[in-house]
Amino acid sequence: MPATDTPNTAGDWLSYPQAAERLGITQDAVRQRVKRGTLLASRGNDGKPRILLGGNSKQATNTQPTRMVAETDHQPTRMVVAYDNKPTRSLILSLETRISELLDARTHERQQQQQAIGLLVERVDAAELRTERLEDLLRETLEHQRRPWWRRWLGR
Repeated sequence: MPATDTPNTAGDWLSYPQAAERLGITQDAVRQRVKRGTLLASRGNDGKPRILLGGNSKQATNTQPTRMVAETDHQPTRMVVAYDNKPTRSLILSLETRISELLDARTHERQQQQQAIGLLVERVDAAELRTERLEDLLRETLEHQRRPWWRRWLGR
């Protein structure tokens, strides 16, 4: 966790759960923001990590959700965060489009993999059939070679 150079920066120093509650996000999301450097963190006098909110923190003010709406059409319930920031909305739309494209590409790849597996199974079956034929031929040859020389010579 990065420590700040100025631990007395004006603002509220909160624990991870408190910061998550105030921002309306999960504790893991707060940790990731600290890791990315969009939130400042430092250890308090008690040795526990503290997150700076408000004051001179690096957090952007337009990343705060304005409302949260629960969609009941999907299982499990998904929370949708609506932002007033137009660039954020366009970014979300472009990410949704990219995710959809990636899912389509993955579906296509899986179909191709299934076809390749089907072809390989057919080839393995054919190879097993050829192997069985060769084993039968080898058995017959060995049985012929095991006969005494005089029977082979007389053709019996």
